[in-house]
Amino acid sequence: TLQVNFFLLFNILRILLSKIRAFNSSEHNQNRRAVKATLILVPLLGLQNLLTAVKPSMGREASFYWELVNAIFISFQGAAVSLIFCFFNGEVTSVVR
Repeated sequence: TLQVNFFLLFNILRILLSKIRAFNSSEHNQNRRAVKATLILVPLLGLQNLLTAVKPSMGREASFYWELVNAIFISFQGAAVSLIFCFFNGEVTSVVR
């Protein structure tokens, strides 16, 4: 699933960059929009799990911290998606103000 999502992310990013380059805007603005779109897709596709997909061999205490970081990444996926799509959305922040 992660490999398929990773492939989808790059395919979406390729299409997004081609659409952004079609508009006549500054290069800095294009890169900023592409990075923003990519960061939005990472938690949505669950790609943060790539960071903890392979557990290296380590001691007991280090293993505990590895599991703790893994649990934090997995449990905050929904919060990250809601922050990006709801609370950092321009329309939502204007209504709240």
